[in-house]
Amino acid sequence: MQIIHNHGYNEYNEYNFNLLISEFKKFLQINRKSRITIKNYLSDLRFFFGWINTVLGLQPKLESLKAIDGAKIKEYKKYLLESGLPSSSINRRLSSLRTFFISCIENKILTINPCLNLTNVTSNHLPMQKQQNLNPFIQTGIEFLNSDLSDIPEEKRTSLQNDINEFLAYLGTGGLVKP
Repeated sequence: MQIIHNHGYNEYNEYNFNLLISEFKKFLQINRKSRITIKNYLSDLRFFFGWINTVLGLQPKLESLKAIDGAKIKEYKKYLLESGLPSSSINRRLSSLRTFFISCIENKILTINPCLNLTNVTSNHLPMQKQQNLNPFIQTGIEFLNSDLSDIPEEKRTSLQNDINEFLAYLGTGGLVKP
């Protein structure tokens, strides 16, 4: 990944979430992420910033970003799991965070990455009856789409995953496709 050098805070050590979002966007563009991925990651990051401000009461300062540790990331993941979001949405939000904190490390904004042990969720967190209601053909397609064997381009894969999740939500089974 390529590094950017604007640190997102001023000489008073005040942190600016909006500036950091802008710098993260540049980081994603430099690292050739698709337009849709950039849009989704920025949205996910804004959501996370809202969560740390609302739930944790952390103000928009550099100290707040430095206060995010593995325990707070686990708390955020638990919050996402309890929200009822599909696994694919939760995993994308977690991926967004991992990439964001990598950019913070590479750009020397932070020295410790709180997402080092952050793993994706599986469909196992969904109620068992929802998993059992899937047609085996659909389940096989989902597993292939999520596997490393699929050579579908990222943008197309994301579109297919979204379509499948919408279809599953329509059926009332919840989303099971992970990015």
